[in-house]
Amino acid sequence: MKKFYALFLILVLSIAAYGNGVAIGGVYYLLDDETNTATVTYPNDTVPVWPSDPSTYSGAITIPDIVTYNNQSYTVTAIGSKAFLGARLTALTLPNTITDIGSAAFYDHRGITSLELPNLQSIGNEAFRFCSSIEKVVIPECINSLGITAFQRCIALREIQLPDKLTSLPNHFLFACSSLEQIQLPASMTFISYECFRSCAALKSISIPEGVTRLNNLAFRGCESLEKLYIPKNVVNIGEEIIGGYPSDPYTGGAVPGATGIDRLKSVFIDCVTPPTCHTNAFLRVDKSKVRLFVPAESVSTYKSIAAYADHFKGIYAFGDDISNVMDISDSSALITWFPNPDVIEYTIKVYTSGQQIAQYVVDGEGNLQSSQRFMPSVYQQKMDTTHSSTDYFVLSVEDLEPGTDYNYSINGVADDSSTIYQVNGIFRTTFPEGFFEPMSTDSEKVRKVIVNGQLYILRGDRVYTVTGQALK
Repeated sequence: MKKFYALFLILVLSIAAYGNGVAIGGVYYLLDDETNTATVTYPNDTVPVWPSDPSTYSGAITIPDIVTYNNQSYTVTAIGSKAFLGARLTALTLPNTITDIGSAAFYDHRGITSLELPNLQSIGNEAFRFCSSIEKVVIPECINSLGITAFQRCIALREIQLPDKLTSLPNHFLFACSSLEQIQLPASMTFISYECFRSCAALKSISIPEGVTRLNNLAFRGCESLEKLYIPKNVVNIGEEIIGGYPSDPYTGGAVPGATGIDRLKSVFIDCVTPPTCHTNAFLRVDKSKVRLFVPAESVSTYKSIAAYADHFKGIYAFGDDISNVMDISDSSALITWFPNPDVIEYTIKVYTSGQQIAQYVVDGEGNLQSSQRFMPSVYQQKMDTTHSSTDYFVLSVEDLEPGTDYNYSINGVADDSSTIYQVNGIFRTTFPEGFFEPMSTDSEKVRKVIVNGQLYILRGDRVYTVTGQALK
């Protein structure tokens, strides 16, 4: 009997010392008898090596909040380093008791679609790198540590919520998250880290918090969907190639191409009276033939005297210049934008074509739409958006416009005594829709063919017809 007990004790000790812990319900754990906690670990006795390993988890796995071993209960509080590296799971459920996720814990993992753990305190380096199926991440307020490259190349990631207390994001944190269209950065942030948003190809806009003082190298390079970038007034340093890119980004070597590859970028706004210290190549890959720089009026000449700015933009203009007021022009819509004057209590925006007024909007001094009126007999939808960042600006979406048409607009701001103290006038032209053909000859009026969503329509003057002759408007 004593011999059997000794043999049993040796066996238990050997299991406890085994590199990948003990198997409970098909999942391996490292058990801590002092804290009664368990850490999920990898299922084989050698550390997994990306991109493949002879043994890893697969199928659908649910991690419980408590596991029992030898009649002892352990709370599952951590996912260990490389625990699910390269795993090919169909589904994974994690308990809310998880507080720590180790380095490379889910590296190249397939199966996890969201991360919402309310007690999570730390995420290790590369923890979710190459997780191609994760779509939503919620990082709780209790987080204390975020690792570099934590979500790099999570190509399905569309939403990430960050805690209010965060002062920075690690290097490469969201590098090449190519489905991420927008992100709200905490007001407490003080700098944008190296390659933090590089190659976020779908990122359409980003509001940099007012407390940010530094934009590090390559922070937004390869963000090819950005149409404008606003840099707040407290920034004092701008690093190398913070925006722009190559026709294919990340650049893979060979001869350096001349084109930027960031075709949608039209404007950069820097709300700094004193120009930030700027790397010579900060805007190297910005397309100089298209992109304009807007700065405070009193600083235009100073910015023009600095090569890092003057050599890389189509021009340098003051905030409020006509040229800055129309963005995102399409075949049927445009955004009229302006920087508010603190003394204006009401703005009236009018839109004309061929000398005829077609629309009028009234906006109060806080950016709230008070009224809208359309002066043409057509269906119209409009929206008013305001972005309250360090550089507040108002955005009015004017829709249901005609393709390939010149429009004039005016913005008139009045003070509380009804005197005009802000006035801007300008012109823009809508584009032609995809599939628009050259005009067909006609004696009476222009006739065009247009393809919309795969359907052929006839545009005759200001009327649209189906190919069977039915008038649409």
